Amino acid sequence: MTEAPDATGATYRGQGRRPQSAPRIHRYDVLLAVIPLAFALALVAALLASVPLQGALAMASLLGGTAIVHGVYVDPPVHDR
Repeated sequence: MTEAPDATGATYRGQGRRPQSAPRIHRYDVLLAVIPLAFALALVAALLASVPLQGALAMASLLGGTAIVHGVYVDPPVHDR
């Protein structure tokens, strides 16, 4: 078998298969992570900073809703064919 360089210049031995790269984090993954993080931070703020729980949850809802609206309507996913 011959060694073939990949895009980084590294060589590999195989039958036409390149080594798999680490999965990339896409911006939709970040948008989905924002929603539970907002609620977790709201809970921490309510417990530690004596912020009213209802107000903290309302702000977390606005932040999560904004993330959803942005991901779905402002900059929607595009299916490449």
